[in-house]
Amino acid sequence: MLNNKKYLLIGDHRTCENYGSIATCDQLIELMKPRRLSIIPITRMDQDYDYMPLEFKEFDDYAEKVKVGKVLKMEKRAIEDCDRVVINFEGSLTHHTNASRCDGKYRARTRYKLFLAYYSSKFCGKEVSIINHCVDPGNTSAEEMIKNIYPLVKRCWVRDSMSKKNLEKLGIDTAEFVPDALFKYQHLKKFDYEREYICIGDTATLGYADWDVPEFFEGLIKKIMDKGHKVILVDGNMWKTTDILQSLCDKLKIKWVHVDNTSWQNLADIFRKSKVFFSGRWHASILATISGTPSVLYGTDSHKTKALYNDLGAQGRFYELNELPKYMDEIVQRLTNENNMEHSLLRYANTQREILKKFYSSL
Repeated sequence: MLNNKKYLLIGDHRTCENYGSIATCDQLIELMKPRRLSIIPITRMDQDYDYMPLEFKEFDDYAEKVKVGKVLKMEKRAIEDCDRVVINFEGSLTHHTNASRCDGKYRARTRYKLFLAYYSSKFCGKEVSIINHCVDPGNTSAEEMIKNIYPLVKRCWVRDSMSKKNLEKLGIDTAEFVPDALFKYQHLKKFDYEREYICIGDTATLGYADWDVPEFFEGLIKKIMDKGHKVILVDGNMWKTTDILQSLCDKLKIKWVHVDNTSWQNLADIFRKSKVFFSGRWHASILATISGTPSVLYGTDSHKTKALYNDLGAQGRFYELNELPKYMDEIVQRLTNENNMEHSLLRYANTQREILKKFYSSL
């Protein structure tokens, strides 16, 4: 039986306009039910949080401002009004690929959540859990925050094995592997359908590739179609490339799947009818896995797709983003000859679902 304590969830990313943020938070909130729960949402753009301290050494002074009601008034009330604080770090501790847009500062919304973890624990005496995240910031100031803040929290749940090793390198040995909350999702429909499509996906760092994006994807898709396969392009809404990919789909007369025209649940239905997914996306590849669809994976803004590749025990090469053009023919060969792995992937997803149930019941 669940206790009557009130929980504060910091990090509802459902306003962030991408499949992963919406899907994992939908399932995370389901996992938190039926606890008494209040929620602080997170917006997409870093500049919305650019008032946060840049370095850990500034956190104590900033906390004093919070205590006297000068800043973060809503957050202060919410923390004081709860018994336990749970912070969803989904997508936060990754490389800051668009740091040039923020004067080289590390992710402001990540500093916001790290500070709230610190303030909640040290200054308010709350039990704090940091959950549902990968740890690969590639940034010394973020690492300094981690080294000082993580020892204060009750629970640290990472969603991949590489993150656990990264934390151990920083002296944090309390992290536990708990799968991404999206693994809670389960199809209720039977898997009695024909797999018709090959899905082609983007990555969070596609706009920073050192090669011609439309040229590569047009060439890849045409080669696949020339072999007699239907193609759907799954656009994860990377701000620098989504218009490019939509235009390419119009040119090639193939389906363009985007958060603006397809829900994540409907994306799961598309994966259920797909043979394979070429992907640089963590959550979309999890959704494919839940659908029994194998992913041919490539790099993104952290180690997360490489970690999924490792955790799935995937066969074949993992591709770094900037080497994709060199391996185009190999990628086409793999995508058009991928073996059916439905049963093994569904078993893997079911195992992750059971682990989630065990850990969230203890929260």
